[in-house]
Amino acid sequence: MLRSSQSVVNVLNSTVDKLNCAAEALRGGRFDLADTALAEARNAVVDVEIKDLDGRTSSPEAVRLRDMASSLRALQASVIEAAGALFDSARSGGT
Repeated sequence: MLRSSQSVVNVLNSTVDKLNCAAEALRGGRFDLADTALAEARNAVVDVEIKDLDGRTSSPEAVRLRDMASSLRALQASVIEAAGALFDSARSGGT
């Protein structure tokens, strides 16, 4: 259970790093780098780890960990969607 939880955190931390790289690239006008970093962030998936946690929900602590991981996954999707909108706006000349 701890390993799956740590894997979720590791994947999400990597996603944040990729989104930060995309933002820096946008600020520098490097749409090619921003596009690559955003694609890598979109490809970061924690579904396997969460499914593993689903199979280990025999204790209240395990249920809480699984629920927190699922919540983080939902937040990840929202942040990536917003970053994609920002990228599209910047590429089209928006502010």
